[in-house]
Amino acid sequence: MPFTSITRPTLAALLLVAAAATGHLRAQTSEFTGTVRLEAEAYTDRVTRNAGGTVNYLWQRSTDLAGFTGSGFVRSQPENGALSAAVPANLVTTSPELRYTINFNNPGTYYLWLRGYAATAANDSVYVGLNNTGAVPALITLPTTGAWSWSKGTGAAAVEITVPAAGTYTLSLWMAESGFALDRLILTLNPNYDPNPVASAAQFWRNQSIYQVITDRFFDGDPSNNNVYGYHDPAANNKTHGGDWRGLESKLDYIKALGATAVWFSPVVKNGGGNFDYHGYAATDFYEVDPRFGSLQDLQRLVAEAHRRGLLVVNDVVVNHGSTWVDGAGDSDWTNNYNAPLETLPTNTLANFKYPDGYNLQYHPGLNTNTYAAPFDPASISAAFGNTNLTNIFHNHGVIYFSADGSDTTDEIEKGELFGLDDFRTDTPYVRERMKEIYSYWINTVGFDAFRLDAVKHVDMAFWNEWSPAMRAAAPLAKSHAIWICRVKANMSG
Repeated sequence: MPFTSITRPTLAALLLVAAAATGHLRAQTSEFTGTVRLEAEAYTDRVTRNAGGTVNYLWQRSTDLAGFTGSGFVRSQPENGALSAAVPANLVTTSPELRYTINFNNPGTYYLWLRGYAATAANDSVYVGLNNTGAVPALITLPTTGAWSWSKGTGAAAVEITVPAAGTYTLSLWMAESGFALDRLILTLNPNYDPNPVASAAQFWRNQSIYQVITDRFFDGDPSNNNVYGYHDPAANNKTHGGDWRGLESKLDYIKALGATAVWFSPVVKNGGGNFDYHGYAATDFYEVDPRFGSLQDLQRLVAEAHRRGLLVVNDVVVNHGSTWVDGAGDSDWTNNYNAPLETLPTNTLANFKYPDGYNLQYHPGLNTNTYAAPFDPASISAAFGNTNLTNIFHNHGVIYFSADGSDTTDEIEKGELFGLDDFRTDTPYVRERMKEIYSYWINTVGFDAFRLDAVKHVDMAFWNEWSPAMRAAAPLAKSHAIWICRVKANMSG
């Protein structure tokens, strides 16, 4: 039974406590891109109180209910049903309390979701508050008896937690009745977020209105990054025009007003130079953002501001290929078109497709000392294979011809270069594992809700059987609808 009389509770800050064998290893956690995710047992502190009576009540770590995540959960004890009758009005000083500490980078209205277990038909509940200002409303009640379930309030009333400014705060949960079991907590700026699983994530995304943005062509919000590569020319169709993440952020209200529920934009990783690769689909460093679009902090803020408006964020990713930095080494039938604009390269003037034989590979001499960044750099290749041969990570069979009648073989489609772009060996363990690591990093560093996959049919099909489950496993608690969106056309990449 819930308390019958309360004062407005307070929320204090969230401190992440990593579970250790001998107790709790305490360390502050931080919100990023408008989301905080915590395992309940990772509390900063807990306070035992007698609830105005003679029995001491506390939150106790436990593992005796199946279906929890992390290292366990916490339950209010003892489970004697007497708590609500004994607690006086001032629960802030008399009710058993859990405390978490968190550093918020993005102020605003956060919505708190709890995953808990109600053992009986009574309304198992907790009260919450932030730094003595009280949530609106304060009570979160579990909707399901005898099973783990998610809740963000009581009935249709959601708990809203106002973070007035960036800084450190303390989130507190007060025991409303003994026996409440708590597994996870999620704070999110997204008012439309729902952690409850859906029958079909695909159906969830089919119901979204997705607004696509080619970042460089959309809106220039920071002219200082326009010419970082020396190829800024808004009059040229194959050069950098200046669109960036600050510009996109400034147009989020416009996008939402159009009726969009999600925004999908260009790849974020660093490309070779902003010449023909203005679009972002020719990466050379998979762990760095492209400076033409802004900083990592600009990207994180863009995603947080989208979530604040209830917009989902889809990012375009490429695992099939890199840039055009690798070509044939002394092969007479490998035509060198490195400096030609991409749109002027007829596919039949590049290296003819040759399989199972192949070409010798080298970095294009015009690159001087430039190479792909780790984990595809010479040092990483040498450590993994004992040599620096580029054929360890790239296919060496030349370009896909794209026959008008669609007669290209599977080997050509999957092992050939797409318009001369360096084709990764996605059929090898090294490339597969590195791509898992790379995009797990971006999910958790930036907070994307979904990926759109480029050039799907040109990747070894078995790659997806490994990569997709790894991405779902990497998706944090607040991404229950994470999905990978792809497009395939007969004679083009998709």
